[in-house]
Amino acid sequence: MDMQTELVIVGGGLAGFSAALVAAQAGHAVILLEKMSETGGSSAMSGGCLAFAGTDMQQRAGISDSDARLFDDLREVGKFENDEALVRLYVTHQLATYEWLKGLGCSSARPSRRPRDSRCRGFITLTRPTCCAPWPHAPRKQAESLS
Repeated sequence: MDMQTELVIVGGGLAGFSAALVAAQAGHAVILLEKMSETGGSSAMSGGCLAFAGTDMQQRAGISDSDARLFDDLREVGKFENDEALVRLYVTHQLATYEWLKGLGCSSARPSRRPRDSRCRGFITLTRPTCCAPWPHAPRKQAESLS
């Protein structure tokens, strides 16, 4: 089978589907490869729960949170062996990522408390009823509509 493409993305988790979506929206031909029988990657392995601080969901629930608290919690959960610069980069862009995912149709009933977080800030998608690959569902759906 011969295929032509401009971009090959390896991995069908949240990052892979998000990259495929952005590339497809920019008009690029994209092929996404996944080695497993189901998509989802580490996003699915984590139960589809991501940490976001300072969200509208938290504000509605009366939860005070900040980038600094999120940064400290992520460093502590990683036993300070995680890459500080990478954690800082995540924290810097996490709220924009949250808003982007919401714009794709990802939603959550309320912020959940993840183990070892100092605040309720877990965002678990309600976009797909099973826990298998919940996060990539919205970016995948959008990307597939462009193919």
